[in-house]
Amino acid sequence: MPKIDLPLVTPMTFRSTDKTKDAKMVNCYQETVAGRKFAVKRPGKTQYTITPALTPVGQGLWAYNNNLYAVSNGTLYQITGGTAVIRGIDLSTTNNVNFVNTFTTSSPHPYMVLHDNVAGYYLDATNNFIKIATQVWGVSITNAGSGYNSVPTVVVSAPPVGLTAAVSYVFTAGSLTSMTLTNRGFGYLSAPTITIGDTWVASAVVTLGSQVYYGANLYTVTVAGTFGTTAPTHTTGSIANGTATLTWVGVPATVDTALNAFPANPVDGLVYLDGYVFVMDSQAQIWQSGQEDPTSWNPLDYITVKGEPDKGVGIVKHLNYLVAFKEWTTEFLYDNANAVGSVLTPNASARLEIGCASGDSIQAFEETVLWMATAKEGGGRIISMLDGLRATQISTSAVEKFLNASNLQGVYSWAYKIAGHTFYGLVLTDQDITLVYDLKEKEWHYWTTSKAFIGGGEGYFECTFVQPFPTNSNINYVLDAVTGNVYTISPETYFDPFGPISVRVVTQRMLLGTYNRKVNSCLTLTGDSINDIINVRHSDDDYNTWSNYRSLDLSLTKPCLYNLGSFKRRAYEFFYTGNFPLRLENAELSLSGDFGSGSEG
Repeated sequence: MPKIDLPLVTPMTFRSTDKTKDAKMVNCYQETVAGRKFAVKRPGKTQYTITPALTPVGQGLWAYNNNLYAVSNGTLYQITGGTAVIRGIDLSTTNNVNFVNTFTTSSPHPYMVLHDNVAGYYLDATNNFIKIATQVWGVSITNAGSGYNSVPTVVVSAPPVGLTAAVSYVFTAGSLTSMTLTNRGFGYLSAPTITIGDTWVASAVVTLGSQVYYGANLYTVTVAGTFGTTAPTHTTGSIANGTATLTWVGVPATVDTALNAFPANPVDGLVYLDGYVFVMDSQAQIWQSGQEDPTSWNPLDYITVKGEPDKGVGIVKHLNYLVAFKEWTTEFLYDNANAVGSVLTPNASARLEIGCASGDSIQAFEETVLWMATAKEGGGRIISMLDGLRATQISTSAVEKFLNASNLQGVYSWAYKIAGHTFYGLVLTDQDITLVYDLKEKEWHYWTTSKAFIGGGEGYFECTFVQPFPTNSNINYVLDAVTGNVYTISPETYFDPFGPISVRVVTQRMLLGTYNRKVNSCLTLTGDSINDIINVRHSDDDYNTWSNYRSLDLSLTKPCLYNLGSFKRRAYEFFYTGNFPLRLENAELSLSGDFGSGSEG
């Protein structure tokens, strides 16, 4: 009796966004060993208990200064040994959060810089959490003044709530010769004012030799007394003012201040390159911090990426470049050490004529970048990957059906390396699917989360943010956006906290070269032996209806099912929910009837 090998490693072949039809591998991935291809069960999650528990929704996960950090419900938490301590508040309660770390030198370095697509913040090594745009960037002397007979008082206006900025200053020969910002303060909604000396006030009592200013004039009191009710305006000589006399001596010193130029409503991404932190706004303006100083953002240090008039979507670091994703173009900028303005210069010859559909789809790792790409001319969304400075399409038509059906509300992405594979995950919550690309095997699959243990159903894989911790370790932490729960994920874990890992391998429909009826007398499964069962069923009508499941004992030397009936065109499903590792290779079918050499379709 002829035997046909039915491979169980199969690509997704969805003809539409109906996930109940066509071939697929769910909650598993391909692994090639000595030329043989296996379907391997995905890693499982274990809940990481945190006290107090984080409040939904989860918005970001990061490692900084030897601790794990999470943002949940608008609050930044430091997580150490399972204990959560609040380090920052008043972030957006809905947007995903972007992070980057600076270089470690001396305290308060390193800094963790973050933004929530609304405003930017930093956390320093002494746990100061600051909203960047509320700090003073700098002061500048606009008029040195003249005629001062002593060093006047200098007062910086206070913010509505926060810390007042501080300055030091030097007067030489009656003029202001320098002013230096010594503390940026925080909490300012607009640039503070700096008052130098005392202003003239009606009916004030003044002493001999004191000085006051009014408008653009500086006066010395040459006769003590009480001011009248009319402000002085003379620009030469001495004039009585009430019972006092004011002598014009010069002009008052004036200074300007400016707040940090961290943009409002930045797009996705933060980049650390050559000591600078970069952020981009929707107008494709890229702003930079001071070198190794994310507390300082010069209002003149920016560049507009304007090769095309499309809006900014996201930025990421790739090799020695900052990659600026826009709506239908992508540009590469490098540190050209420009003395004025931004240090960045575009590499005009490297611009790509494809852009980015969602900044939340961008992931950089292992000297490459993956993202959901789109073009000005249309043609639909794809997943692209950078190879050097060139883009390669890696999505398949099955994947692109979901990309193009999505409204892009609730997009998440993640990347991590585990069990010798590097995975890129793209979550489309409106399509209820997590698409997973294996960079090693160059194959797409999709993963799910079951909540059967708590009376729920099965939906997209709730792995929204992933962070290795400690850095460069094999331990990966996961933050779920929906629940705010944190998990670890490991190939040595064979179930999830709220339900089994539901492995489904659905084959393509076998035609075998002819529509003549074939009889399947035996199915033998090849894979690793485990002390458990797997359920098998088949469909002979294009995945519309299925036979009842039959259990196959995987502990047997030769796991077989007999008497599987006849068919013209058939697909099989192999379904496993047990608490063991699983690795399947193929199913051997014993067939009789008139058929060809074994084609599938």
